[in-house]
Amino acid sequence: MAVSPTDRDAVSKAELELRKRQLKAVELFRQFVPGCEKAFIARTSPKLCIRRGRLIKCDYDISHEDVIEGRHFDDDVMVYGFHDFAPRYQIKDGGTYGIPYKALLVAGVENLLAAGMMITSDKRPHMSTRNTVGCMGQGQAAGTAAALCAQKKCGTRELRYGDLRSALEKGGVYFES
Repeated sequence: MAVSPTDRDAVSKAELELRKRQLKAVELFRQFVPGCEKAFIARTSPKLCIRRGRLIKCDYDISHEDVIEGRHFDDDVMVYGFHDFAPRYQIKDGGTYGIPYKALLVAGVENLLAAGMMITSDKRPHMSTRNTVGCMGQGQAAGTAAALCAQKKCGTRELRYGDLRSALEKGGVYFES
C-alpha cells in the first residue's frame, strides 16, 4: 500500500491497516505454528516508521555506482564504508566512498543544506547514506558549512571547499589520503 508520509489521514489509515495485519499474523502463528498457541504481541512501535518518506533534490545525487565503486570526489565532506545490503552490495575492495559537498546543496534553493536520509533518490545508495554514522558525518559537514558561511558572510555555493575541508579536519573528520 503506497502512502505519502505527508498525508496525515493516509498515514493514519495505513497505521490502522498495519495493526490489523499484525493481529492477523499472531492469529496465524497461534493456529499453525506448534508452540505458539499462546503467542501475543508484547509491544509494537508507537508509530509507523517510514525510511524513505521524503527526498530532496540536491545538486548531486549519489548513485549506486558511486557507492559500490568506492568513488571519491574533489569536494568530499566525509568518507564512509558501510552498506545495509552487504554482502549483496559490497564497496569495491572493502574500501570507502565519499559524500560530496554538492550532495548536500539543495537544488534550486540558495543557502539551504540537506543531510541524512533525504539526499539520495535511489534506494540502493540510500541503504548506505541513511545510516546513523553517515547521517552524523553529513550533519557535521552541513553544520560546519553553515557556520562558515555565516562567519564569512557568503552563500553555501560560494563557500570555498578548502575552508570547509580545513574546518572539518580540525573538527576531527578523517579523510583518506
